[in-house]
Amino acid sequence: MDFARGTLDGEAMSQGLIDAFRIANGIVPDPVTDEFERRHFPKEVLLTTGTTAVEGMTWTPQTLPVSILRIGNLAILAVPAEFTGMAAHRLRKTVEGILPAGTRTVLAGLANDYSGYVTTYEEYQHQARSELGLPTQSYEAASTQFGAFTLAAYQTRFAEMAAAMVKGERLASPAMPRTREPKGLLLRALDPVVDLPPLPQARPAEFKGKAGCPEGQFWDVGTGYCWSCPAGYRRTIFSVEGGDACEVPARSEFSSATRHGQPGCGPGQFFDLLTGSCWKCPDGYNRTVLPVTSSSACERPARSVFGAATRHGQDGCGPGQFFDLLTGACWSCPAGYNRTIFAVDGSTACERPAYSEFLVAQSANGSGFFGTDCPSGYVYDFILRRCFRCPDGSAKFVFRSWNDAAGACERVVPAAWSGAQKFSGLCPSGQFLDLGTGACWSCPANYNRTVFAIGGSTACEQVIPAQWAAATRFDGLCPAGQFWDIGTGACWSCPAQYNRTVLPVTGSTACERVFPVVRASATRQGPFACEARGAGWFLDIGRNECWSCNGWVRNLNPVTSPEACTGPLPVFGDLVVDPAWLRPAGERVYLPGQAVQAAFWGGHPKNVFGTVQSRRVDALPTFLEVQRWTGSGWETVRTDADWDTLVRWQRVGAAASRLTVGWTPGAGTQQGTYRIVHRGFTLGASGAVSPYSGETPTFEVRP
Repeated sequence: MDFARGTLDGEAMSQGLIDAFRIANGIVPDPVTDEFERRHFPKEVLLTTGTTAVEGMTWTPQTLPVSILRIGNLAILAVPAEFTGMAAHRLRKTVEGILPAGTRTVLAGLANDYSGYVTTYEEYQHQARSELGLPTQSYEAASTQFGAFTLAAYQTRFAEMAAAMVKGERLASPAMPRTREPKGLLLRALDPVVDLPPLPQARPAEFKGKAGCPEGQFWDVGTGYCWSCPAGYRRTIFSVEGGDACEVPARSEFSSATRHGQPGCGPGQFFDLLTGSCWKCPDGYNRTVLPVTSSSACERPARSVFGAATRHGQDGCGPGQFFDLLTGACWSCPAGYNRTIFAVDGSTACERPAYSEFLVAQSANGSGFFGTDCPSGYVYDFILRRCFRCPDGSAKFVFRSWNDAAGACERVVPAAWSGAQKFSGLCPSGQFLDLGTGACWSCPANYNRTVFAIGGSTACEQVIPAQWAAATRFDGLCPAGQFWDIGTGACWSCPAQYNRTVLPVTGSTACERVFPVVRASATRQGPFACEARGAGWFLDIGRNECWSCNGWVRNLNPVTSPEACTGPLPVFGDLVVDPAWLRPAGERVYLPGQAVQAAFWGGHPKNVFGTVQSRRVDALPTFLEVQRWTGSGWETVRTDADWDTLVRWQRVGAAASRLTVGWTPGAGTQQGTYRIVHRGFTLGASGAVSPYSGETPTFEVRP
């Protein structure tokens, strides 16, 4: 983005430094391709704002939010950029040409995102000369980051939205504005909205007395009693009330193996470790990875036979038609329409681009002493010394004089769309089109097209599948009771009742005899749990003492800490303690004009907007709902869009949010039972966004 030369009233960098930077930019390798330069001509690229800048993100957003807000006959066009006067005029006229007659449009720039400037095509092409004589764009054109046709793209999208608004249709967005999930410390620091509930109060635990089991006994948490195991047994992980609560652990005795001599398999055979036998595959077959005892233990690999393709001649679409790869057919657009990027079978497959008409300005003589007083709607030109005005529906074009014979006033004719007409396919049935030769071809029967050149002998292929066979088993390598060791290439045996281990066959632990586990029941001795001694008591295992939090919750701090017990932990959506809501239901009565307010522990209101990957712009329609009981359900009668409601956010501590919502019933409020519902989103440290809601107790509104 070549914005460094500044605006007309000053430069951000000296022109000599800018020119030197451009010369260096042509020498030092950068990610700018020739196609990139061509699409942005005549811009000299100073920064490639569309490439990755930091932690996988780009300087310029890749998806931009645009919208139209209509209030009566006023339409507000929300754009995430700064438009020049003429660019704004053209966009407004595009929308006004679609919305009902009499609709007035205004532009709301820098809305919801920022993507630099937007100029007209002519302003983008306009160049000045630097101090060294090099051509350069103006600041606004150089800051138009998406090229010369940025305005046309905005006009196209706003025309679609305006048409959908007129028809009352919902226009789906092809993409939502989003950023990558913040991974590093930098982006996490730029988006610090992490919501935590307020920290509850804490106080010390109260010591109640000593606890413990006698020597040789143990305490079981589940039963709260002391237990003991038989002599020589120890406690297992199984239930203390079961028959295997105690055990004498399993043990092993090891022994050496005895070597008996060299074995081997016959020619063409192979040894299988699992069966301990020699096997052989049929001639021409190879061993597979499947079990040696299966019918597919051996395989003759698949092979291919290649053949040439047959050319049938040139084929193609008729005059004015084009070929579509997805449908495999020829299509054409109506006269004067061009093909768009949308689906060929859709209603927007063809487009007649928007264009401008130039009209001759109307003139009149001025009156007054100096002749400069013009009729209503006319503007006095001090150079031409006459009064001028543009015809209805047009505006003065900045680059032409009022008396320009080609027309000084511009009228924007909006774009139009149309569907395409489908024709037959290119090649007959059984043939295929080769893009390189532009001709139809076919393969022999039972042959398929390959990836090789169409004119070669391997253009088509017939695959002969693989064949499987069973292997033939022969006698084992070693006599019965012996096993073969791969490392020594010899047969070995273990003593009676001993089994082979995974340890070296030549060592003293090559064979092992396992004595199994012996288990027994535990004996219950008596109560031990502190919980049985008093309500709310608990055992501190490390100190073998009984303590109590007196109705509060034990936390992870040491039991002797002054903050060993924690009060109730608020959750998102909980009401902040307020005596007004602790009153009996019959006392919660409000009259018209009396404000009803409630405070909730919640999340930052910013969480409803698209600042991280998982958030959506339209995720939350309102922060509060005033609901009235109808006798069969709750009916929403007010939201935060109503003037008699309020939402106030307040930061509490480091990352807690207190949201106060309220409603002031008016004189015409219907008598009945009401409640206020608050909704929002919270953001965790991982970037995940979670919804929450809370509601007040019911209250009465009476006249």
